[in-house]
Amino acid sequence: MTADFLKLRALTAGYAIPADACGAMTKTYQTLEEFDRLVQG
Repeated sequence: MTADFLKLRALTAGYAIPADACGAMTKTYQTLEEFDRLVQG
């Protein structure tokens, strides 16, 4: 699973929310980042 999160971090620039992100995308990035922290925990 760690490799999956490494790839997600790379693809999302460290879960940086784009300036033009809609609410759903913002929440998705925030949830992914939170889950990543819990898994790494």
